[in-house]
Amino acid sequence: MDEGAQREKAAPGLNMKTCPQCKTELPETEFNKSRNRKDGLNPWCRACESRAKIARRGPPSSTRRRRGPIHLCPRCLTKERGTQPYCPKCKLDYQNQTRAKKWAQRYSNNEARRIETARQYATNLLARGKIRRGPCVFCGEHGTQFHHYDYERKTRNFEDTCDRCHSDVHQFLQLTVDTMRLYGVKLPCQGC
Repeated sequence: MDEGAQREKAAPGLNMKTCPQCKTELPETEFNKSRNRKDGLNPWCRACESRAKIARRGPPSSTRRRRGPIHLCPRCLTKERGTQPYCPKCKLDYQNQTRAKKWAQRYSNNEARRIETARQYATNLLARGKIRRGPCVFCGEHGTQFHHYDYERKTRNFEDTCDRCHSDVHQFLQLTVDTMRLYGVKLPCQGC
């Protein structure tokens, strides 16, 4: 018995519906669901929808032709890269090279590394709940930043400050250092 004859033979008690494409009366189980229709079913049967889909998109396999040109990696010119700028191997090489350059630029001197480490330590203590934000030590408003008195590793030598007071303190310290340099006073730390 062929497929069409099997579909036409309906079980008793099932509702029937006619497909307008193949003009065959089939049970409602042969139609896909659709919320947009009053009866809740697509107008075409599953077989007709499948044939129409293949006609629109082509056969479902690697035999289908590619859309658009093939893009090769601009670095190695051998591997297809799809929509990415580089193939996976060249991308990894590029990331490793730029990561080292960025790290060297970010921490060009030892002082910058010390400052970054001290800030991260204070932020991690706050995130883990070891310390809490308090009022600004200068004006009493809500403290939103930490002012470090020194940048030693794993030290809690910092205080809560508000944004305004923190910038004022650093401006005053920079003014003091510039004044000392102007008058030739030797500074205790050359990195300040």
